[in-house]
Amino acid sequence: MHFSHLLAVAACLPLLAQDPARQFGYKLDFGFRTLERQKPADIKRYSMVIQKTGSGSIRVGDRVPITSPAGELKQYVDVGVNIDVRLFEHPAQPWLRVELESSSLGDAKGAAPIIRSVRSKVETPLVTGKLLPLVELEDPGTGRRYQIEVTATAFP
Repeated sequence: MHFSHLLAVAACLPLLAQDPARQFGYKLDFGFRTLERQKPADIKRYSMVIQKTGSGSIRVGDRVPITSPAGELKQYVDVGVNIDVRLFEHPAQPWLRVELESSSLGDAKGAAPIIRSVRSKVETPLVTGKLLPLVELEDPGTGRRYQIEVTATAFP
């Protein structure tokens, strides 16, 4: 290969890096906002980097022992946040499939604890650089509202 060919290839490298077909993937920043009486009470943030046609998971939480009335250990239950993500190609633009679950311990009624849970499965076009509301849910047991959002950033 001639030196002039190497220079031509090197000059094109910045253009190749900007080519969406050569893009590695996306950084996804999730926000779980809790509202009580329509006022923000808490926000939790989770992030991941995912390949442009890949999948990923986030698991955060605890294993809670469940015992019988006699105090014998029966099983463990996972409580916390689970996020499962899959990106897939669509003719016009990439799409995002998100499965979300958030669970926590409520007040104990008798020997067994109450486990509160909200779940959602969403498919939406992937929009980069903007806050994208995914879902808003209400826990019927407590009246708390949950707003779940994502911001996607192209990752070279």
